Amino acid sequence: MTNPIENSETADKSKRYVRPLSELWAMWAPRVRMKVYPFTYAEYEDVERAMKSLTSYDHDKWALAFSSLAKPYEEKAAQAESSGDAKGAKENYLRAYQYYRLARYPTINSEGKKLAYRKSQEMLFKASRYFEVPL
Repeated sequence: MTNPIENSETADKSKRYVRPLSELWAMWAPRVRMKVYPFTYAEYEDVERAMKSLTSYDHDKWALAFSSLAKPYEEKAAQAESSGDAKGAKENYLRAYQYYRLARYPTINSEGKKLAYRKSQEMLFKASRYFEVPL
């Protein structure tokens, strides 16, 4: 009796499907516009820019594309915080959190994604100082 997994004819028919980035973006775009999870704090133009910059699902390139979106919002949040603008600090920390969280999406499977995950936690904790009920 032959093992079907070892049968090359069967193996050829069961190749893993990898959704093209353009197909993923077509699926995500309406969700980003509606701010549906996982895009609660995302801006459409930002996510579109990151998605269009990607040419593969390389884990660290993915992390870099979304982390680079987060950095300016992290800086704006710190500036707002130092000037006493609680609303601006909260909004910008949440946006930075959003992009660092997307940078590690869907799972932490590389060094870049691990760093993004840690930054997302940091940004959420900083934003939480301005929640009605802090974490």
